[in-house]
Amino acid sequence: MKYSIFFGDSITDANHLFSDYPLGEGYLRELSRLARASEIPLFLCNRGYNGHTLQRLISVFHRTWNHGRCQDGFWDLVCIQIGINDLAVCMDTGLSEACQIRYLETYQNNFSFLLSQIRADFLGPILILEPFLFPYPAE
Repeated sequence: MKYSIFFGDSITDANHLFSDYPLGEGYLRELSRLARASEIPLFLCNRGYNGHTLQRLISVFHRTWNHGRCQDGFWDLVCIQIGINDLAVCMDTGLSEACQIRYLETYQNNFSFLLSQIRADFLGPILILEPFLFPYPAE
């Protein structure tokens, strides 16, 4: 059995807290379905939350990690998909150009911090998925 934990925003969340399916209605559900169909023993854990920014993800990570649920030797893969909400805060809240630059620098520093925190206790692969926008609706 391979154990993978996924941290992220709404794309990872996919309504997992309110769905009949504990992985939600998104890509983790499809990944689970494909693994079962291929008879690949795979356990997926969804730690995505709608609306999360990187700063909020770091707090979820620490609560999860510090409660012994993420010790090295248990998880085989850590996946992170975050950033689109940070981009929205940076670009759509009226920040000046100087504030946008500082926000992006802080984002970069926070991401480096998160990766160093994970790497301190976890030697396996870390998969980083970049943020993306759906083409519809146009906004």
